[in-house]
Amino acid sequence: MTNKNQSNVPISLSIKWGIIIAIINILLYTTLNKFLMNSENMTLYYVAIGSTFVLTIVLLSFLARQQRSALGGFISFKQCFRTLFIAILIICVTSFLYQQIYLKFIDPSFLDRMKEATLAFTEKIGAGQEQLDDVADKMDKQIAESNSVSRQLLSVVWAVVFYSIIGFVISAIVRKNKPLFIEEENNQQFQH
Repeated sequence: MTNKNQSNVPISLSIKWGIIIAIINILLYTTLNKFLMNSENMTLYYVAIGSTFVLTIVLLSFLARQQRSALGGFISFKQCFRTLFIAILIICVTSFLYQQIYLKFIDPSFLDRMKEATLAFTEKIGAGQEQLDDVADKMDKQIAESNSVSRQLLSVVWAVVFYSIIGFVISAIVRKNKPLFIEEENNQQFQH
């Protein structure tokens, strides 16, 4: 592989896996919100959301290892993080755009259903009326804030920062620098 091809590999793999992970997250987001988000399944819903997060981390780790293999078994921290960061940007921006489409066109009543399910679940676990009112007020504030463009953009920035921290950790684990001297070359030099 030439140096030019090697420098293109991180971008092509990042784009490919960023799109794949974004599509998986979109499918899971839609499925969870349509079928699991109700008062009877709130615990399962939150476990599934957590599992989606874990799956994203596993797939980002797979991307990093695949990138290292594509570069001949060696990858610097910078190359690995660059690969992951491009994928993270694709995942976060795509997810944000899809959530906007989902909330405005696919399931406009989602936030109201989420509030009702949360209140029903809170009541189910034995909360008193004062706690229910407090939860309802907090939900109303969150729903009102979710319509703010600045709040939405801030949430995307926080998602990128959060996943980038995870990307740093993955990069530190997966990196494998080329050795300074390759043993075979050294042996050949001594034989001449």
